[in-house]
Parts: sequence; structure tokens; C-alpha cells
Amino acid sequence: MEDTDLKSESLTIKKTRILRRRNDRMKIQFNLNKEEATAFTNFFNAVNVENNSEEEFTKAAFILGLQAMERSIVERMKEEYEKEMASKESEEPEIVEEDAESTETEE
Repeated sequence: MEDTDLKSESLTIKKTRILRRRNDRMKIQFNLNKEEATAFTNFFNAVNVENNSEEEFTKAAFILGLQAMERSIVERMKEEYEKEMASKESEEPEIVEEDAESTETEE
């Protein structure tokens, strides 16, 4: 069991419980205040066109959120890698090949 404070840009979750179970299973629990619970209920009622239960909807939202986070992190990693490669390329000395005719001196 773990209690943590998680923070993102617009969301602060206090009192998160993660219970690890046998066979690599887990139970995640977090508490919402009245305003957050009302917002969740309103959102659930507005977008739940497939008539899923709150449990199914919440699980799907959680998994989709994790996938979106993963895509965002991978994209940032790719950008950083590309920047690093570009800076390494710019640091390499430029080799200029000269024509044999231009290097000859006139006598």
C-alpha cells in the first residue's frame, strides 16, 4: 500500500492508494472532493454514449490517459534525441575537398 501526492499541470490528487496484489494485479484508489466528483459525474453522463458502467468508463479513461502520457513522453524523447543529433552534426568539422586544378600554383 502506497500513499502519494501526484501533481500535474491542472490536477492535484491527494490520498492515492495503490494496493499490489498477487499475480501482478493492483487496485488503485483515489479520493475526489465534491467539486471533482460532480465534474466527473457530469462528464461521465455527457460522453458515455456506449452506456458503460462507471467502473468500465473509469478504467478505460485511466488506460487511455496512460497511453496519451506514454505518447507524449516518447515524442519528447524523440525531439530531445533529434536535437542532440543535430548539435553533434554541427560540431563535426566540415571537410572541404578542393579541386586539383585550384591547388596548383602558377609558375
